[in-house]
Amino acid sequence: MSRILRTSKPLSFKIISILTYSFSFMYYLSDNLLWLISVLIASKAVDPTLEGKIKDRKNLFSLLRIVFYLVILVYSMVLRTSKNRRF
Repeated sequence: MSRILRTSKPLSFKIISILTYSFSFMYYLSDNLLWLISVLIASKAVDPTLEGKIKDRKNLFSLLRIVFYLVILVYSMVLRTSKNRRF
């Protein structure tokens, strides 16, 4: 993330990039949490309905990181196109 902040990109691009990395982090964290919950469910220590809630959050984070990544790609293309038009 510090590499993103040091770039000469516009602030909005930096914010979107940081959000994308944050959603990726939350996706992998929820994936590991889901694994832990499945182990606890197998040992009957946790209510099985919790697994569905965590799966929904994991899927939401996955969707958000893909959408924001697509926004970054489109934004990068717009920046390059406008930069090429100036020269």
